[in-house]
Amino acid sequence: MTNEEKIEIESHFRQDEFPGVIGVIVGTHIEIDKTQGDSDSYLNRKNFFSIQAQVVCDHKRKIRDIFVGYPGSVHDSRVFRTSPLFGTLRGKMWKPLYYWRQWLPWFTILPNSISR
Repeated sequence: MTNEEKIEIESHFRQDEFPGVIGVIVGTHIEIDKTQGDSDSYLNRKNFFSIQAQVVCDHKRKIRDIFVGYPGSVHDSRVFRTSPLFGTLRGKMWKPLYYWRQWLPWFTILPNSISR
């Protein structure tokens, strides 16, 4: 994402009273058939087999980042902490990651990381 895109996205979120935001993150489950091997790992809390997907999109609902593959039994916060996105944001966030954890796994608003 270019700095120009980040500025455009942030201005749209700002109009909706979310200043400094350039993306929205959500975790979801993709239903799968029961696996041959370690099927218990894929059984999620809603009692169906799944893999985890973490998706980040912009103000136009365009997917900007996706991380898929953890078994359904894994908590959303662990998926986030082990995602490449977490590593990228760790050095750029103006608030510590524990501050944002209060919204995980349900819905997190990511801070703006425009390079200055």
